[in-house]
Amino acid sequence: MVDIEQSVNTIKRMIDVTDSVAVVASATIVELLGGDYPLPIITIGNEVRGEEWEFEKFCDNGRNVDEAENGFEHVEILGTDTAAIAFTSGTLSTAKAVMLSQRGLLQNAIEAVEMVDLGKKVYSSLPLYHTYGLTCCVLDSLIMGSNVCINGDMKTMMRDLKLFDPVTLMAVPLIAETLQKLLVSAIDKADIKVKPAKKKFGVFRKTRYEEPNPYKEYIEIKKQILGGMSNIICGGAHLPGQVARQFAQFGINVLQGYGITECSPLISVNRNNSNVFGSVGQILPGLEIKLVDSEVLVRGETVMKGYYKDEELTKTVLNDGWFSTGDLGRIDKQGYLYIEGRKKNLIVLKNGKKIAPEEIELHVREIPIVNEVMAYGAVSGDSTDDVRLAIMVYPDEKATEGMSAYEILEELQKSIDKMNAEYPSYKQVKMINLREKEFEKTSSKKIKRQIV
Repeated sequence: MVDIEQSVNTIKRMIDVTDSVAVVASATIVELLGGDYPLPIITIGNEVRGEEWEFEKFCDNGRNVDEAENGFEHVEILGTDTAAIAFTSGTLSTAKAVMLSQRGLLQNAIEAVEMVDLGKKVYSSLPLYHTYGLTCCVLDSLIMGSNVCINGDMKTMMRDLKLFDPVTLMAVPLIAETLQKLLVSAIDKADIKVKPAKKKFGVFRKTRYEEPNPYKEYIEIKKQILGGMSNIICGGAHLPGQVARQFAQFGINVLQGYGITECSPLISVNRNNSNVFGSVGQILPGLEIKLVDSEVLVRGETVMKGYYKDEELTKTVLNDGWFSTGDLGRIDKQGYLYIEGRKKNLIVLKNGKKIAPEEIELHVREIPIVNEVMAYGAVSGDSTDDVRLAIMVYPDEKATEGMSAYEILEELQKSIDKMNAEYPSYKQVKMINLREKEFEKTSSKKIKRQIV
């Protein structure tokens, strides 16, 4: 499965890396690959371009394949067989070819269904070359018998949402936050007072969870914009708990989950009637989890077989079946997992203190004039390890309309000063920089930190 948002050369290299013998692609991709592409290309219309190919080329050597008509029905499939090679987010220099098994993908989908009821109508704008879109949307919906609308263009998302009127939306935080701002803006235009989103706890089977807290006038606004939507399944990155609480005021329950490509992908998720905003829910029943120096390690059938043709890289993350996710987290007494950042993103100060940039970004994003933010360590002395905490902000164009760069910085500084007052000195933001355009992102809408 290849991310088509990569450059043409990267797509070709990914196909080559996986030793593919044919390409299944849309007509658009066929044009990009060029007329001299050496592999057969199968388009949606079942046309094959290129040299003639034999059925056996698509079957593993040594398999007992009946060459008669409908031979695929007789192909022997083992649970341990590789079902898909999925690339992790990023450019080829950082993307890894992950081997996922037949059993791993299906078990992950089945366990996800046990955790969450998607409802009868599911809308997704997630790319199917990512395991989040493939497993948690398509496979789960097929297992449950749900009706799925797959949107392939963000420009038509709102139009398609209204036409399809789903019960559940599968989303990444960027989409969820965009819809939240849309709802709040509609409240402002309707001259309805925006009410603060507060915690409201209930009890479900002795587990504390946060209940939806809808307001009648908000429900009417939601119906006009999002129809009968009552659930948002959110993954791919962290969504602030405050955003989820605000959705709850509109009668929409946001269930945040956590996964990684190497785990097929789902590891944990909140449940319809057992949901704690800000957490990524409880662990799937077929997985084991442990924390080593705050890093999340996972073991179970859904963990990858390894990285394709890269045993050395596989050994760095797999030990006795335990997969090192690279994510930092904690688990509360009720078994809810909280992800607090990426191990490789940690900002290490000269005094040995460590800062998770995601924690800082979470609070900065709550400032009304902030659209996007990235926290990083800025070199402040002669030594490369002498750094101080800095943030780079892409302001909200609508909220800052008519403001000069100086006025934006002044407004940001006021909010940052209040935030710094709540933090120890080593976690205080010392520098603010502005961007004139959005950050470059991966196809899962994560900022490409390494190229900023």
